[in-house]
Amino acid sequence: MEANGSVEPARGDTAFTSSIAELYDRILVPMIFEPYAVELAGRVAALAPLEVLEIAAGTGAVTRELARALPARTALVATDLNPAMLDRAALRLEPPKPPGGPDAAGEIVRWYTREDHDLYDVCADDHCQRYQGITKILSAVALEAVASTHGSFLVHDGAICDARFYKACGGLTEEFQNAWEDVKVPYLTSLADAPVSHPPIQNERGAEHWIRSNPEAYCNTTDPKILRQILPSFDLETTDFFRWKVEYSREELEKIIREKSGFDFGTLMDLVPLVRGPSGRMVKLKVVGSKRTIVVGKDLEIRRWLSPSHLYSSAFVVDTQRDNGGTPLRFLLSGAGWGHGVGLCQIGAAVMAIRGFGADQIVRHYFRGAEVQKLY
Repeated sequence: MEANGSVEPARGDTAFTSSIAELYDRILVPMIFEPYAVELAGRVAALAPLEVLEIAAGTGAVTRELARALPARTALVATDLNPAMLDRAALRLEPPKPPGGPDAAGEIVRWYTREDHDLYDVCADDHCQRYQGITKILSAVALEAVASTHGSFLVHDGAICDARFYKACGGLTEEFQNAWEDVKVPYLTSLADAPVSHPPIQNERGAEHWIRSNPEAYCNTTDPKILRQILPSFDLETTDFFRWKVEYSREELEKIIREKSGFDFGTLMDLVPLVRGPSGRMVKLKVVGSKRTIVVGKDLEIRRWLSPSHLYSSAFVVDTQRDNGGTPLRFLLSGAGWGHGVGLCQIGAAVMAIRGFGADQIVRHYFRGAEVQKLY
């Protein structure tokens, strides 16, 4: 049984009937399994797995908690020897929330805030910077850093800063309003993350040139020694974050978009960038199909629609291979950076530290006009 409710029963024991499965779920699950399901799901989610296989799933007590707790990128498959148990589990799985429809202009533009959780304060997904829990603190140095900066805050104009961060900007950082609310935040502006200047992206031609280039930038590193100091073990397999490529057949991408957006576009005909920020990240993307056309935004929603998990970033250009009649055969997405690009670039900041920049210099570089102040 997959997390979306589809059932794949294993062959074998068929002795249980639907009435026994119902009694099992109504009586034994609350008594024995439910108290442990939330804790077990939390422990699994903290490992940030890419795939989870649950065997002997029963009526899905653990499956339901896993579906809520696991990152969107994680593929969850649950099975059991008994079809009646699986049928009961499928009935209990929460159906996907129906997507909000396009507005009058044919647009779905949304962003994710700290309040976008049903059951948890933080999640293990990109939305919450993939929080892994206290069991994933990998070094005592992190605790020492917290203790040594106790009472210190990043402040701008008398207020504590909303200090956003992500993995790698790709050479240019992004402005706050292009990823979240339409509000300009003075210390979350676009800048060149490099010892040299890079002009902001102003049009589609500039975006294509920038994304297909390999510019000098602090986060432009493939040094395994540096990356081992920066990335946790479950991210070390990702080495092409500065410039990356993802390729889909048309049918593959149609299926992903249909599942992630909740809309059937029919034959996918085109992906058209409409609005970009100064880092090249898209604010709005037009998805053109034979059945419907919708404009989607902002950054994270675009990344969510175009990947089984999330694209590294929305700073990408599209190359489309078409047949003689103009119907797409394959889509190649070539992109820059890893994450929304607003605020501090984690890999860039780490490289700056290795090059001798102090902590105050690094935060002032990424949060322009802000200062570190001791408030207590």
